[in-house]
Amino acid sequence: MHDALTLPLDVEESLKAITRQGAEGAIKIWEDLNRYRAVIQATTPDVIVECGSWYGGSALWFAERGVDVITLDVDARNIVQAAINHPAITVITGNSADPDIAAQVAELVEGRRVMVVLDSDHSPEHVEREIDLYGSLVSSGCYLVVEDGIQRWMTYFAGLGPLDAIESRLVQRSEWVRDLLVEGMYPITMHPAGWWRHA
Repeated sequence: MHDALTLPLDVEESLKAITRQGAEGAIKIWEDLNRYRAVIQATTPDVIVECGSWYGGSALWFAERGVDVITLDVDARNIVQAAINHPAITVITGNSADPDIAAQVAELVEGRRVMVVLDSDHSPEHVEREIDLYGSLVSSGCYLVVEDGIQRWMTYFAGLGPLDAIESRLVQRSEWVRDLLVEGMYPITMHPAGWWRHA
């Protein structure tokens, strides 16, 4: 196994926890929301760039933490009006792997303290592209969170997913520090090896 997988993870219990995603209106489990709370409180980002909006529940949750949110999705039709109308949330429709979309986001966050969350297309190639495009936007001391590495253990996805992108783009890169303390807050997560601080 690659070093990216040496973490306090109870795979069986994490897979069971998938059934209780939806904590506090976000498609996330409470353990991961508590990780997000800790990271946001410790690093005080001005803005979170979220690739993958789904219904907008996570964007609303982030905004309720007092952070501006730029959320991207290829199809914004499912995003709830509460997120679309929220004054702290900017919705961008488009493919997060498109360099033109990334350039638009870069303009919006210029001069601000930035955190990035990747939760859209989970194919390794797409996540690698997102890391390449948005990783450079993450401010020193802030986090890049690569969600849903648990997909590696889900037979439906044949083991391919975000962890492959983490291994190829983040592991052993001096500008990224894997936060084992955040990961180890609980043995259950949807995002194994997914919490990376920009040095």
